[in-house]
Amino acid sequence: MTARAFHKEVQRFAFAAVLFLIAAMPAAAAEFEVAFKSCPDQSEDTGKSEIRNCAIASGKVRGGRLALRMTGEIAPGDPERLAKAIAANAEAGGSWGSLGEGNFITLMLSGEAGDFDAGIALGRFLQDGWIHTRIVRGARCTGACALAFMGGRAMWGRLTRPAVERRLEAGGVLAFASPLAGLDPAQAAPVVARLRALVAYAEHAAIAPAILKKIAALESADRFTIDTVFRAKIANIGVEGVQPPAKMEDRNYIDACYAQGDWNYGVFGAYDEPPKLDTTGPDMPDAQVFRRGSGFVVVTVVTSFGNLDYWCAIATGQSGKVTIRRSDVKAWLSKYEGRNSLLAGNAAEDVMLQPDEIHYSKASAGLHDLPATYGLRLLAHPPATRLDAIADPAFKWNPLFYPQD
Repeated sequence: MTARAFHKEVQRFAFAAVLFLIAAMPAAAAEFEVAFKSCPDQSEDTGKSEIRNCAIASGKVRGGRLALRMTGEIAPGDPERLAKAIAANAEAGGSWGSLGEGNFITLMLSGEAGDFDAGIALGRFLQDGWIHTRIVRGARCTGACALAFMGGRAMWGRLTRPAVERRLEAGGVLAFASPLAGLDPAQAAPVVARLRALVAYAEHAAIAPAILKKIAALESADRFTIDTVFRAKIANIGVEGVQPPAKMEDRNYIDACYAQGDWNYGVFGAYDEPPKLDTTGPDMPDAQVFRRGSGFVVVTVVTSFGNLDYWCAIATGQSGKVTIRRSDVKAWLSKYEGRNSLLAGNAAEDVMLQPDEIHYSKASAGLHDLPATYGLRLLAHPPATRLDAIADPAFKWNPLFYPQD
């Protein structure tokens, strides 16, 4: 063998050895760093405090706010690494909050790769630990990261029910990948096990059936992105940092009221995309702005051939509260009595509206009112509106303030 041939052989051997070592190395785990830690005098949820970040301080948060930033690929062991990061920066005790121990903790996620099972494990950790999740503007969270994001959850007080607490800032990217990526479709057992794990996690993390169906049907190279008003609402994801419509017209209020009922989703079936709405019917249109008052509008909606009807009261002003007497609402809607459920199941108390709030009649599906920050501001846009098209470049998240759902 010549010296040149020997040199080439050594090169080939070295290259093969490098490939072997790379394949044998475990995937790089996600990293967790403190992005925000409230100072001792900022532990209360005022919402208007000047933001001072004590992230570099050595003390631990007690009854305060802690935001951790996750970057990198999700890998086995990440829940334990996150737990250590939390323990190093937050003490137990105090009022109810994240982990049931008094601290409101948010994980700000980003990452475009990672292990499927590890993503679910991290999501379960977040769900069980009452940890909020957020994708900030400009960040990308795809694949395993998206699954983990869906585990965000909150408990706002002793008497309130647990609620999902996962927020996407307009301009951030949330995209799901195929759960079967990397598996041999000819091997039935691993495929079935993977899908069962996904379904079990979807139930645990309150992932809507329509969203689960989309994820499960993805091909290896496909992505399902939460990129419209419609997709965000049926996925039960709070969207922040959006600009309201330039001018509020009847169509906007109708869109908002339909959205509050998920465009029939959860009542008479799920839509893959927004249904087309008929607002021109001669007897009773599918939806109309039925009444205008000082600082509010009332919208009526027909959701099915079964006459399952409801109404919304929506504040139109930007400041102050609006009170609508329940007796007035019943008088206005009396023309529909006997043919629908507009008056059924409504409480006797008056309607109290905050600015930009959507009050739902609760007659049809028992849905809750939506607060302004991710109610009317978002849902007044047509359901097919892209989130990045309505992103507010001036939006800045205040980690000290959490609107209670």
